[in-house]
Amino acid sequence: MNKFDTKAVRALLVTESKFITELLDKRNVPVPGDNDSGKSTYFSVPPDVLFAVRKADGPFEANKNNVMCKLLSDMMNGSSEQTSGVHSKKKAKLLAAHNKGTTRASSLEELHDKLQALRGKKLGYKDKLLKKGLKNRALKKQKKDERRGGKNLIRIGADHDKEFEKKPKPLKPVYNSEGKMVFSKFDFSESGFKDKVKGREERDPHKMLRKIEKQNETLKELEWKGETEKLTEIREKIAWNNALNRSEGVKVKDNPALLKKTIKKERKRKQKSKKNWAARMEGIKNQQEEKQKKRGENIEARKKHVKMNKLKRAAKRGRIIPGF
Repeated sequence: MNKFDTKAVRALLVTESKFITELLDKRNVPVPGDNDSGKSTYFSVPPDVLFAVRKADGPFEANKNNVMCKLLSDMMNGSSEQTSGVHSKKKAKLLAAHNKGTTRASSLEELHDKLQALRGKKLGYKDKLLKKGLKNRALKKQKKDERRGGKNLIRIGADHDKEFEKKPKPLKPVYNSEGKMVFSKFDFSESGFKDKVKGREERDPHKMLRKIEKQNETLKELEWKGETEKLTEIREKIAWNNALNRSEGVKVKDNPALLKKTIKKERKRKQKSKKNWAARMEGIKNQQEEKQKKRGENIEARKKHVKMNKLKRAAKRGRIIPGF
């Protein structure tokens, strides 16, 4: 039969006692229903109170008359789940109490009232956070209300303008005998002459002169036939057309004498330009010929110089060359 080793058991108990003491020093152990109010109290376990006996296979057992030993036994047998439940319930109660006092304000006036109530008090850390949150919410709500108010004003102003805005009556399009739309009170398309074509034709004096000559021939023919009414009507329309063009800033060139003078000037200018161009081309040709001639002379002089150098070297070597 094995002898009971007292020293080994004592050393094992001391080691486990030290471990449990360090573990309980790091957290507060609750003692349920120990004070007058019936609520749990929290305290740290002193190291000299712990004394426990451990069986080989069974759970941790302790002296039942000692409160601390009861606590240790509960912790070893799984009562830590109950203590964590107590903690979570307590946290939930604290959060509910906090939320009761800080209900969310529904309007800007309520936020300002809450801020005013917090200004006179001596604030702790949580109250300061609450005050900061209320300020931010009040600013955001104020900006939101301002934006909404501005949009409403813009919408009201637009509706007001729409009410008093006079809608112009749509004008009916007017078409002439050719089926073209007319935008003015006077239709000059029936005068027997085509309207002016913008672009090169207006600036070309030859075409303008031909147009005026043709127009004058038509008027003379009507006059010779005796159609005075049509002649008068065409002349009035031509006069109105010229007057409208002048009012729009268009220069009307309807004088044949001036057009002929312009054509003559243009012809002279072209002749002069042609003459200058011919002189320029002749000058370029002369310059090219001079350059070619000078280049040929330089090439010949170079050849002669090279030949003379060769003859001189040959005469120095002893060859008999006439002239050296």
